[in-house]
Amino acid sequence: MEVIPVIIEKTFPAIARKIRLVESYVNWIQLDIADGIFVPNETWNNPEELNAGDFAAHLEAHLMIVEPEKHFQKWLNAGVKRIIAHIEAMGQREKGVGPSRSIMDVAEAVRRSGGEFGIAVNIETGLSSFGDHFASYLDLILVMTVPTGFGGQKFNEGALAKIKSLRQAFPHVKLEVDGGINPETAKKCRDAGADTLVAGSHIFTSPDVEAAIKQLQAV
Repeated sequence: MEVIPVIIEKTFPAIARKIRLVESYVNWIQLDIADGIFVPNETWNNPEELNAGDFAAHLEAHLMIVEPEKHFQKWLNAGVKRIIAHIEAMGQREKGVGPSRSIMDVAEAVRRSGGEFGIAVNIETGLSSFGDHFASYLDLILVMTVPTGFGGQKFNEGALAKIKSLRQAFPHVKLEVDGGINPETAKKCRDAGADTLVAGSHIFTSPDVEAAIKQLQAV
């Protein structure tokens, strides 16, 4: 099981400090970016500052923002290797046939830059937003099991059915799960079909972050 620590902070020094805590133990780290509009929370949102860090792990940006198609490029320019945008922020399928144009445009642009592109789906969003054509545009799907925008929330087991359905519909797409991840919920996500766990509180509140990460990797 791949484990991706998630960082949601207000300042770059806080971001950098947490990256340094975990970068030796994982391949990827997720940065949660919120604009105070798409979600009520507002976080650090200045990708240019990433150029000041030489980090050992790859970074993915989870853009919890409106119109991510207008902002993703600056994250790629700052060295982020994976862009995750919310399907709710990028429009729905056009006439029931495949992804919206904005999703296709962003996916193609990210891949041309050598990066990966994924779609995040809020816990209340149904699967009717996903069409069969999505598989050719996505490197991953991020399933939220809690309301988007805040850390430290309780896992909602209602998301397990969504994970199972997405795994059946997209067997070859990376399936990340974010929200309330601990060893118990990690096993449930694995059994539902997830291959990647995004965890924050379980890792960063632990007195031994390496042990916390290994505990999740071993489920």
